[in-house]
Amino acid sequence: MTGWIAISLGDISGIGPEVTLKALAAESSADDTQYLLIGPEAGLAQLNQTLGLRLQWQRFSHARTSGRILVHTPAGKPGVQDALRASDGPFPTGSAPAARAALAALEDGAQRCLRGEVDALVTAPVNKEAIMRLGEPFTGQTEFLSHLARAEHTGMMLLGADERQRWLRVALVTTHVPLK
Repeated sequence: MTGWIAISLGDISGIGPEVTLKALAAESSADDTQYLLIGPEAGLAQLNQTLGLRLQWQRFSHARTSGRILVHTPAGKPGVQDALRASDGPFPTGSAPAARAALAALEDGAQRCLRGEVDALVTAPVNKEAIMRLGEPFTGQTEFLSHLARAEHTGMMLLGADERQRWLRVALVTTHVPLK
């Protein structure tokens, strides 16, 4: 176990970054886990200030970087870094730079899991339509991660405990395919 949890911020024009920052502000003091936020740092800093959360983080440079919360903006496919540097945001909903950044963050987090650099990857929502407009064959995050892991069979499971520490585990039988 590395003690690291990676969080792919999802679509930076969506709710993922806000939910992530609020969750970290509320829960990160509960244990000594290190968190690696994967996505554009500039948008996070602005959001942190707007929400008044006062979260502190450092830029990730390597696995030995000290700090509880670290932020890494992955390069991804050509143009991702340039698009993110060209604008600190906010990015319009469904924009190509936001979709590219979401894919780059998802792939970066998955590769870190596969290399054993992090113990888990938490994924924030992405905009499937924006990703597909890039020309990417994308059904969903579960399928994307399955492909990267070269898994033949995968499933999504949701779990959580109630106030009496009883665990509920729900495994989905089908994947989500929008009808519209």
